[in-house]
Amino acid sequence: MQDSFIELILTCANQEEAKAVASSLLDKHLVACAEFSNIESRFWWKANIEEAKEVRLTMLSSAAKFDTIYQQVKKIHSYDTPALRAIPISEVTEDTKTWLRESISG
Repeated sequence: MQDSFIELILTCANQEEAKAVASSLLDKHLVACAEFSNIESRFWWKANIEEAKEVRLTMLSSAAKFDTIYQQVKKIHSYDTPALRAIPISEVTEDTKTWLRESISG
């Protein structure tokens, strides 16, 4: 069976929220890692262009876990619509595949 790994991207309101989401997903072995980046965003929300300082959470996991990850994110995240996105990973080293499998298998 072919592994289907993804890079997940999620914006959070602040560092504390990003850490809470990451910790929850890591504790449940839903993601293998989480990286945090401070960003400035502009976006449409309720017919207005909004601006915010946010934290981008970038994580690695399996495509098969996406729905479960999203359900967990919705329990913790403060936004009405957490914008969780997944990008398929087309190539990864064998060592990384092994680490990902072990990390998300629990």
